[in-house]
Amino acid sequence: MSLQLKFTVTLGDDCKSVIFTETTGAYNNPNNLTGWGAPNLTLNNVNTAKLTIENTTTEVTYDDIDITPSDSNGTTTITTEDLLVSGSSIGDVTLPDGQYCFIYTVVNKANVTYLQTVKKVFLCESCCKIKTKACEIDLECGCCNDPCADEIWKFLQAYTELKVIEYSAYCSSSTNINNKIKSLQSFLTTFDCENC
Repeated sequence: MSLQLKFTVTLGDDCKSVIFTETTGAYNNPNNLTGWGAPNLTLNNVNTAKLTIENTTTEVTYDDIDITPSDSNGTTTITTEDLLVSGSSIGDVTLPDGQYCFIYTVVNKANVTYLQTVKKVFLCESCCKIKTKACEIDLECGCCNDPCADEIWKFLQAYTELKVIEYSAYCSSSTNINNKIKSLQSFLTTFDCENC
């Protein structure tokens, strides 16, 4: 066997960071034959380790981020301020909506490359708008056919579209997911919502 990189990426609580956790682990026979350490690649033989992040919905690829490989679930918190495009930070902002492709690449001193890819859908901006809209709905509105019910129906449609995207991320094509995200974002622009 040889080294197989493994990692997870989760969204930070503030929606302004992502947390990269390497889960490759240490080599162990028979429990982890693809981990770090002899007979596989050892940590001290790593030349470079980088994380490439691309938002495939917006087609923005951020500058590579240096990673310190770890055989014990090492974590790296990447804030939006750490995300650079051609050397310029995107700033202290909510992570833009989209389907993200994370590529972890390790090159050893003999110039052999190991890589692993993880895809995730993050919808911070849309979630914030939908939650804000939920807080502004008139719960005293009468029948579903009353004029005040239009805002309830808009909220329900947006929430449903959000859930469709979240669940389609498990088995749908990237093109389909990106189209759904763009459709939701377009729909959210129709919200009459002061704080969205």
